[in-house]
Amino acid sequence: MVSFDTKSYSKKLLHLISWSHWFTFFNIIAAIILSSYYLFSETAPDTLLGQIYLITTWVSHIAFLTFMSFVLILFPLTLVWPNTKVIRTSGSIIFTFGLLLLILDGFIYSRLGYHLNASSSSQIIELIKEIVETNSFFYIVSGMLAILILGFEFTLSNYAWKHLKQLQKTIFSRFVIVVLVLAFFFSHLTHIWADANLDYDVLRQDTVLPLSYPATAKTLLTKYGLFDIDNYIERTTSPLSFSRAISNYPQLSESQCSKTTVTTQSVFLILTDEQLNRGQLQQVERRISVANYQLNNHVDTALLDNSWFNLFYSLPSIYQKDIIAQQTKPLLFQAMEQQNLASSYTLISKKNDEGNSNALWFNDLFNEKIPVSYTHLTLPTNREV
Repeated sequence: MVSFDTKSYSKKLLHLISWSHWFTFFNIIAAIILSSYYLFSETAPDTLLGQIYLITTWVSHIAFLTFMSFVLILFPLTLVWPNTKVIRTSGSIIFTFGLLLLILDGFIYSRLGYHLNASSSSQIIELIKEIVETNSFFYIVSGMLAILILGFEFTLSNYAWKHLKQLQKTIFSRFVIVVLVLAFFFSHLTHIWADANLDYDVLRQDTVLPLSYPATAKTLLTKYGLFDIDNYIERTTSPLSFSRAISNYPQLSESQCSKTTVTTQSVFLILTDEQLNRGQLQQVERRISVANYQLNNHVDTALLDNSWFNLFYSLPSIYQKDIIAQQTKPLLFQAMEQQNLASSYTLISKKNDEGNSNALWFNDLFNEKIPVSYTHLTLPTNREV
């Protein structure tokens, strides 16, 4: 328990607390400068608001983390053990460790794309091991960096202690603190607005800084009727859309994929949303020459209709609506038309699905469609595809 019976003790404690404030202030400036590499780890925001948010959240968040190091570690230690040498030495070591963690986190983020955390400790350790194996000077450089930062912290500590009275008379720190506080509130209010309006130029910066958890207020705003949560859910779950028109799908020129030999073989493309049994697969395999390629493992996690688009156009399904609206055939079918190859496809489906099969968007890509019942699978005669 701390006693305040003597004036000398109170004066000594206040002197130490005042010193720790200035020592923390200088470390805030140092941490902001060191953390500037986070700004270049991602592409710059496109909008002015996004750029202002990036600057304000950077300086305010790093300042907040540094100040919390003082509040949670250095300040309680000062109250418990108000010894000048102990507190000044401990403060230098604490902030040295903090700045080293900041540098390490920035390095990990630039290499792996995420910050220091327990769940990814194995990947981080593996990365450090690889660096040690490829660079024999890693430990030397790390040790020199730690000594350099520790020396810098002792210099700051000594300067703040010897010039404490002069520092207490200055007013420039007040303006810096006011700017940091305003930046802190501005960044969080901006994020609340961006989260409610799905401004991704701001939201995509959520993971740039370590231990960053920007404020959101959807529940509070909804409670007072200032936010439509149903509309928000609809917008977040709706398919992605492009902010500008996509480029036209390419047209195959006559000089491309020119035919050099006469086609004497058939290519069978079997599309089914049902699992074929072994007998049906053997019937397919008998139609394939051993010398030809068998592409049997096209894996797609998209929905059924989207997977056909991914296969034919070799593009993600997000482009499907715009590409189909252009009414341009896939390059595969353009090449087939250029070489005067007939095309047909066999649709394997259940009887009750045959009526819906006519609505498939790729029907017009083929010259002929041959519906086949899934329960009575028989392959058509040789047809070029």
